[in-house]
Formats: sequence, structure tokens, C-alpha cells
Amino acid sequence: APFVVSNSGAQGVEIGYSGGSSSNYVQAYNRSSSAFIQLDVIGSPLLFKSGSSATERMRLDSSGSLLVNTSTSRSVMDQAGNGPTPKLQIEGEDSNGIISVISAGDADANRCGTINLGRHRNGTVGGTPTIVQNGDALGAVVFSGGDGGDMLTCGAKIHAVVDGTPGANDMPGALIFSTTPDGQGHGFNT
Repeated sequence: APFVVSNSGAQGVEIGYSGGSSSNYVQAYNRSSSAFIQLDVIGSPLLFKSGSSATERMRLDSSGSLLVNTSTSRSVMDQAGNGPTPKLQIEGEDSNGIISVISAGDADANRCGTINLGRHRNGTVGGTPTIVQNGDALGAVVFSGGDGGDMLTCGAKIHAVVDGTPGANDMPGALIFSTTPDGQGHGFNT
């Protein structure tokens, strides 16, 4: 049985066993507003649940991947043709697989929703950004489709490369648009 830390009727915090299994958990809930958060702490991913039925909405798995609206981590194609498993994955049926970035700024006409893709050559995460070189890829948008077995088949991509000699406050760049002809696998036309 769970150990109840605090409970005021429909609200509470519990520490105990999840559904009688051997998985330890901590949960906070407010049943009157259908709010429910549960953290499985031993041998399980970190789960975020909500609603009166404690439906899973998001998880942080053992590899450090944040999965939203799915418990299945999928490998995908990157711009170089590798098949890594992403650290952030959102999956939803129909229009539920959308990411929205909106700026509500009114003072500066140039401020807007922004996605920044970047790269440096220091192999240490959080380290001082080491200068990139001519020809280095800076970022990419890759368009993949299910091929009946996985999500590792890329149909098109847009990627940015360093196009010249970079220096302090000087980053020459070019955009490359690529598509894949029918029957050529990952063979891109640029």
C-alpha cells in the first residue's frame, strides 16, 4: 500500500508501489481537477501523467531521450545519412504532431518565433565554441517518411554549410536544397 505524505480528500502526495508492482513511485494528484503527476524512481523512465486516469503524456527514458505523446523512441535519418535516436521526439496522430514557436513581441518588428540550428568544433558539451571550417554543416532540416519498416528513409533535406573562411563575427554560409529521385534510396539531387 502507498505511504501517504499528505492528503486532503481529492488532493495528495503518495510514495509507494505503483499498481501493486515492485516499481517505486512518487505521485502528486488533484483528482477534482484531473491533475496527476507520477515519477517512477527505480528501473523505470521518468513518466509525466495527467488526467483522472493518469494517462502518460511525456517520458524521459533511460538514454536521456524526452518522448512526448509516445513511449517508443525511434531512430531517424540525420543530414549526413546516419540513423541516430533523437534526444527529443514528439509523435501524435494527424495534426497532433506539430511544434509551434510563436513570439508575442510588440516592441521590435524583427522579433519572431525562432528555431536556431548550430554547430561548433569543440567536442565537449558546454565547452567554448571552437571555430568551424569551410564546408562544415551548420544545421539541417531532414524530411523522412515511413518506408514500411522504419523512419530512416529521407526524401528531401535543406542544410546549411560554411561557405568560405569563418572568423570572429564572420560566418559565410550557403543553403543546399536536396531531393531524392524515385528508386534511388538516399541518392540526393542537389
